[in-house]
Amino acid sequence: MNRINQKGIGLVEVIVALLLLSIGVLGFAMLQMRAMDASVDASKRIQAMNLARDLSEKMRANKVGLTKTISVKDGEAEKLVDAYANALSGKYYIESYTATCANTSKCSSTDFAQEDVNQVLFRAYTMGMKVALNDCPSEGSSTMASNRYCIYVAWDETLPVNASSTTSCTKNGSFLANSKCIVLEAY
Repeated sequence: MNRINQKGIGLVEVIVALLLLSIGVLGFAMLQMRAMDASVDASKRIQAMNLARDLSEKMRANKVGLTKTISVKDGEAEKLVDAYANALSGKYYIESYTATCANTSKCSSTDFAQEDVNQVLFRAYTMGMKVALNDCPSEGSSTMASNRYCIYVAWDETLPVNASSTTSCTKNGSFLANSKCIVLEAY
């Protein structure tokens, strides 16, 4: 071939090489973005686990607060709940917190349960999370199931509940596909 037929071939080769290089760099950038998302999700799961474990340990330390002595309305019926379930009822987080039982011996087990819950709910708020305490779903009505609580910690759009909504953490005890939450059983 003569030189006249070769004009511009080098430029085409450079453009093809740049196109292939840009596709490779774009793929690497997408991989980096996925890695960052996974890292953020792992960090949220660790924070949520720490919140749930903290509440669970506080509940174990206050055994008297776990006795079901508080009567509350459940629809038209009344039921007995413990101080922790009562303190967490109807709220997933609190926006402000002031210690009430610090450096005092005048707090009852119910007061300590409220204090424990307020600490956890405020920490959840500062981390952008929501916390709930529910009876664990179970097969049948065994004594074991009635003495177990599930601590739900959720973030983003997920709600810390076991329900059929698309924003629920779990449905019938199974995690939903896109839920962002953890569940910890507490005895």
